[in-house]
Formats: sequence, C-alpha cells, structure tokens
Amino acid sequence: MGRWIAPFLPQKRWVDEGVRHLPTTGKPGVLVDIGCGNGQFLRTALQLGWQAWGVDLDPKAVETAQKTGATVIQGAFPDTGLPSGHFDIVTLSHVIEHVHDPLAALREAFRVLKPGGRIWLATPNLESFGHARFGSNWRGLEPPRHLVLFTGHGMEKAMINAGFANIEYKPCPMQASGYYQNSLRISRGEDPFDGRASTLPLALRLEAVVADLRAVANPSRSETIVMMAIRPNANIG
Repeated sequence: MGRWIAPFLPQKRWVDEGVRHLPTTGKPGVLVDIGCGNGQFLRTALQLGWQAWGVDLDPKAVETAQKTGATVIQGAFPDTGLPSGHFDIVTLSHVIEHVHDPLAALREAFRVLKPGGRIWLATPNLESFGHARFGSNWRGLEPPRHLVLFTGHGMEKAMINAGFANIEYKPCPMQASGYYQNSLRISRGEDPFDGRASTLPLALRLEAVVADLRAVANPSRSETIVMMAIRPNANIG
C-alpha cells in the first residue's frame, strides 16, 4: 500500500522538492543549475547519476561548487556562456526574482535546453496565503534583493512567451510556518533570521498549518511557485 500512500505524505513532497523533481525513470542525463551557489544541489544530482553543470556569478561560490566534481563556470544570467541545446534539465532555484529581465533569462534557459528538455523553477509567490496575510511585510518580497516577483499566472505567461509548453505546477513542501514567522518578525521591526526574535503565537501557527493544507489542494496559493515546463521538440534551432 505504500506506493499509493507515499505521494500524499509531507515527507514525499520534501524529498521531491529537494531533488527538484528529477525523473525517477530512464537514464540520468545532463543538467545545469543556474545560480548554483556552493553546489549543494549539484552534489545531490551527481549522487543520483546525473552529469551536473553549474553557473554562478560569485567566484568564491564557483570555487566551492567545483569541489563537488561538477562542471561549474562563472557566468551571469542571462549571459551564461553555456552551450546551446546541451542540457536535458535546467534548474533555477530562487534565481529568477534576482534578474533584471526575467523573460530574457527564461529564453536563455530555453536556448541551452535540448528539444524535449525541461526547466524546473522555484520563486516566491505573490498570490500566496502568506502575502495576502502580511502584505508589505511578507518575507518573500525582500526588497531590494528581489527585483521581479510573480503570481503563478504571471509565471505561466512568461514561460509561454519564452517558448515553453506543458507547464505544470509541482507541490511545494510545507513552508508557511517559516514564511509566517519571518514575516511577523519583519512586521515588528525585528531581524527575520534572528533566532532570539519573535516566534509564532498559537493562532498564527494554526493559520500557517491551514494555509499549507489549502496549498496542497491549490499549489497556485503556496508560498513558493514550483513549476516545470518543456522545450517542445518542434522548436529546434
């Protein structure tokens, strides 16, 4: 019975999101993590049998990520310097909100994918229950670090404009409690990452649990948009 029950367990969603919903069937191919940081995900991908590449703007991050054994280059986004049509999967984990031209960035991801390849993307969700609850104090806004933020519908339109098809929401792990706690701290003028700052009162803790449960049924309202799409085979060249 486990195979039928597992997809509904929170632990299954955490694992899936942690490995960025890499396919569990077929032979692993070539992936690139744009904005790879210190290479934590690259290490995981290598352990799962993928040929892993990474790109990051920070030379120190690149140096650290190269120690994983992945092919890691220093580059900007959308000017990655990556080869065209080379990758089976491109991943962007909380990267798109930091670029000045998200559509150009998505088109770059499209360019480096093989026809039939997939993009995986995660970014804060302006349509989340947390943003509705905390408004300008919502932790996902993060001005001035975050330059452009999306609703799910807005991200779908951007994906389509970049050439992608078969756009699919992926379930997001239970995140509302963390977002709610940091947002409460911001609303009180506290450091959201200070462990000594305010903790969630019971009422808000329960509200966050309810928000997470509602987001399971409606991923477009989760704190983070997690989305996948395909570069169609017809769009070669």
